[in-house]
Amino acid sequence: MFRLWIAVLLTTSFLTVASLRAQPSPDDLLRVEQLQNTLAAVAEEVRPSVVAIRALRRFTAPQANPSVTTLPSGRTHSMRGMLIPSIGSGIIIDRHGLILTNEHVVHDVEPDGIECILSTGDRYTVQGMTTDPRSDLAVLSIDAENLKPAVWGDSDSLRQGHFVVVMGNPLGTAFEGDGRAAMSFGIISALGQDLTQKLDPGRYYGNLIQTDARINPGNSGGPLVNLKGEVVGIATAVSSRTGGSDGVGYAISLSKETQWIIHQLVDGQEVKYGYLGVHLQDRNRPRIGGRASARIIISSVEPESPAHRAGLQEGDAILRFDRKAVSNADEFVRLVALAGSGKSVPLSIVRDGQPLDLDVVPGLRPSPDRGVNIEPDFTWQGTTFSVPNSDIRARFALPESTAGPVISAVVAGTPADKAGLRPGDVVAELNGQPVGGFRRFRRSIQSLAGTVRLTIEGQPRRELVIP
Repeated sequence: MFRLWIAVLLTTSFLTVASLRAQPSPDDLLRVEQLQNTLAAVAEEVRPSVVAIRALRRFTAPQANPSVTTLPSGRTHSMRGMLIPSIGSGIIIDRHGLILTNEHVVHDVEPDGIECILSTGDRYTVQGMTTDPRSDLAVLSIDAENLKPAVWGDSDSLRQGHFVVVMGNPLGTAFEGDGRAAMSFGIISALGQDLTQKLDPGRYYGNLIQTDARINPGNSGGPLVNLKGEVVGIATAVSSRTGGSDGVGYAISLSKETQWIIHQLVDGQEVKYGYLGVHLQDRNRPRIGGRASARIIISSVEPESPAHRAGLQEGDAILRFDRKAVSNADEFVRLVALAGSGKSVPLSIVRDGQPLDLDVVPGLRPSPDRGVNIEPDFTWQGTTFSVPNSDIRARFALPESTAGPVISAVVAGTPADKAGLRPGDVVAELNGQPVGGFRRFRRSIQSLAGTVRLTIEGQPRRELVIP
C-alpha cells in the first residue's frame, strides 16, 4: 500500500509539473499572436486580387461511338453536347481587367463559357483570352476597371522552410459563395521540383515550388503568397492518393522566365520559345582542366535540327549557354526557351575532354498544342481591328505566321480610308514602334491624340498617316 501511495504521489507530481510546463509564456503567446495577425493582414491585402473561375467545357464523346459514353461508374449516358463545369482560381494582374490563371482551367473553352467572380461578389463573363499550353498559363480579360492587381514577389529569394499562403477557390467554395477567397497556410517543402514527365510531357512543369499549404481542386491558377503579401507562385498541381490534398502541392515559380511568358500573354501575343533539338542527360562529371564541371550530356541530336546544323554531337557536355554557366538540364531548357529564335547564341561545351566554343541559332520550338488568342474587335476612327485568328487569316488569305493586328473593316470616307487603309492590311508599327500584341496595340492607339502613323506589312512596307 505504501509503495502504491508513493507511485500515485509521484504520478500526480509529474502531471502537475507537466501541466505547469505546458502553459505558454507571455512571450510565446505574443509571437503566436504576431504570426496570427500577419496571416490575417496577408489575407486582407491579397483577397481583393484573387478571382474565382468557372469554365463550362463542352463534353466530346469518344470517336468509337459518338453518341454514347461509358462513365467511370460503368453506367452509360448520352452526353453529347453536355457542358461540364471546371473550377479554378485567378490572380488580377492589371487594373483594367486582366486575370492570370492556369491554361488547364480554361483549356478548350470559349471566352463566353468562362465566368469570373471577384472578391466583391461581382460576376463577369470573360471577353478575351491568350493562352500558352506549354507553360500552363493563360491571361483572361474581363470588362472591368479599377481592379487591384496583385504584387509580384521575388521567387529567387525563397528558401526551404519559408512560410507561404495559398488563396483561391478550393472545391468551388468561393465561386458558390460571395467570391471571397479561402486561405491555407504552410511552408516551402522543396524547390526546383520537376513533374514534366509525370504530369504531361507536352507541357513544361519544371522548377516548381513544393508546399504543404493545402492545394485542392479549384485552387489551380490562384496565388502562392509570402508573408509580405507578395505573389511568388501560381498554384498548379497536387500529388495525392485520394484526389484531394495530402499536403504535397506544387506551384509554378514566379521566376524571371515565368514573368517573361506572362508579359507576352498580357500583350496578347503567342509565346515563342527557342529550340535546339537535343535530348539531355544530367550526369556528374569531374572538372575539366580545373575550370568547370560538365554535368549536362547530350544523349542524342535530332536530325536537321538547329543543334545538328551547329555541329553538336552525342556525348558533348554543356558548360555555358549565352555565357551563363549551366548546372542542370532543366536550367538549360529554360535558357534556350528564353533565347527565342533566329539569333546566334554562344555555347561552350566539352568534347572528348577538350573545351570547345560554338555558335548556335535556336529555332522556334514546335508545339503540338498551340495556345489561343481571342480578343473582341475594336474600332478606332472608323477602322475595325481584329486579332489574326484562323478565321481572320482565312478571310483575308493571310499566312499562318501573321501576328500583327488585322484591319477587318474601314468606313468609307473616313480619314483612315482616305489615307489608304484597306481590309486585310496587317499593322506592323505604330508611330515607328513595333505594335507588339493586340492588347498593347489597342491601348496604345486609343490613348493617342493627333496624327498617327501606321506601318503596314508587305513588300515593300507602306507607311500611312492618319490625321
